Amino acid sequence: LYGRATAQIRLRPLPYAAVMALFPERPADERVAIYGVTGGVPAYLELFTRTDSFVTALRDHCLSPGSLMLSDPPLILYEQLQEPQTYESILSSVAAGFHQWSDIAKMSGLNETALGHYLKILQELEFIERREPVLARPQSKSGRYFVRDHFLRFHYRFVVPQLGPLARGYQAAAATKIQAELRPFLGEHVFEALCREWVWAAAMAGQLPFVPEVVGSYWRTYRGQGVQLDVVAAAPREKKLLIGEAKWGRDALSRNILTDLIKRSQRMAQVTEGWQTQYALFARGGFTAALQQEAQETGSRLISLSELEQQLAEAE
Repeated sequence: LYGRATAQIRLRPLPYAAVMALFPERPADERVAIYGVTGGVPAYLELFTRTDSFVTALRDHCLSPGSLMLSDPPLILYEQLQEPQTYESILSSVAAGFHQWSDIAKMSGLNETALGHYLKILQELEFIERREPVLARPQSKSGRYFVRDHFLRFHYRFVVPQLGPLARGYQAAAATKIQAELRPFLGEHVFEALCREWVWAAAMAGQLPFVPEVVGSYWRTYRGQGVQLDVVAAAPREKKLLIGEAKWGRDALSRNILTDLIKRSQRMAQVTEGWQTQYALFARGGFTAALQQEAQETGSRLISLSELEQQLAEAE
């Protein structure tokens, strides 16, 4: 049961729709949290069926001695790789938010030349992936590195820093600390990814004005300032775009969020070139009446968390 092949098979995830089906009575934002922590891996999802409390499941089952969620990632690394500590250092650096080559090297204690070898191996193992901004030139210098799936990202971002306390039996303290720091992680990685999945599902259902050829994110440095667009879907041959922002806060979004998104999108070359562009806002906390009016006037889409879930369920 604890061989390398078994651990790798166990890491194969189910789609988010399976999490909705497994936890129909849980609040939607808690389903997103469960998905973000487990990555949709069935063996890990089962741990959250044992109690109705998210933090209790985290404390008593996910972080308990002998838990598969603790043992699987190092099991795979240590059986397949030499110098596993170096690979774990890289994974922890990327999971902590260092996505550029020079930053990863610095945080991992490697020189930039040596880093290439380790990143190549991690990409081959499908632990790490390189992403380019949507519509970037192939092999551009804008590429960034990300931990490939939600569970591994969660493990190296939250669990590895807590291994010392966990070994001393401080499961409750570790679970409380993780829960307190989880919101930005869910918003930046898990919710944004689900929003991009929504784009594909909506397009296939004929609910978008075009079928995208690519869906991803966009980033660049513009006049010394960084520009980030969470959700970008593009159909280059038709010169059509959908540009979206994902917000995981509890408060309803105000009108200025849409105004700011439209303004920032002007730093994307295809927008200034006149590509047909529709805007979308995805929100956990809903939308103010003023924003709903502005969206209607600009032809923008507003997608709540419940609407996102419904679309993803219908796509399965």
